[in-house]
Amino acid sequence: EIAANQLAKAIADKAPLMGQPQRFVTEAEQTVVHKGDLRLFLPLDPLFENLMPAKEPLQKRVTRAADDQPAADDALFADNEVPVALVGTSYSANPNWNFVGALKQALHSDVVSYAEDGHGPVLPMLSYLKSDAFKNSPPQVLIWEFPERYLPVNNEIGDADPQWVAELKQAGARQQNVAALNKSETPDRAQN
Repeated sequence: EIAANQLAKAIADKAPLMGQPQRFVTEAEQTVVHKGDLRLFLPLDPLFENLMPAKEPLQKRVTRAADDQPAADDALFADNEVPVALVGTSYSANPNWNFVGALKQALHSDVVSYAEDGHGPVLPMLSYLKSDAFKNSPPQVLIWEFPERYLPVNNEIGDADPQWVAELKQAGARQQNVAALNKSETPDRAQN
């Protein structure tokens, strides 16, 4: 929820979403016992269970369109534009965390998730960029959940064409150079 609210604020400030705002509500479902990542990485179970971190309670949540919102199929000429797409790892894909729901509620917009379990952050993004969904209906805003632990790692590109990936990198570098040039303009020069 914290990340979703911060993203919503940044998007509203920098690139407000077009279209009619929607209302979403999040409700608590059940509380379950959660065995976190740290317990999975420590090889102490079952002999040294007493040395393991405690299992934590996890309150599952679900987000749905508010009752006063029309169902998506109700609109005769529904707009097929995707307002927000989310690409990422299991942190985004796992319904236990309800990140997609938190984004919907914070952004007042539908969010289509292309996040995947078990593939890291890069492969799902490359798959999405090559997909017909992206080519035929690119989102207004694309959110890429990229865990910090993947930053120093040499990320796999899978079966993606290395030439295509190199072209993506070059395009990104050109955009960064343009942004740097725009930022370096002085107020006097910008007025001219």
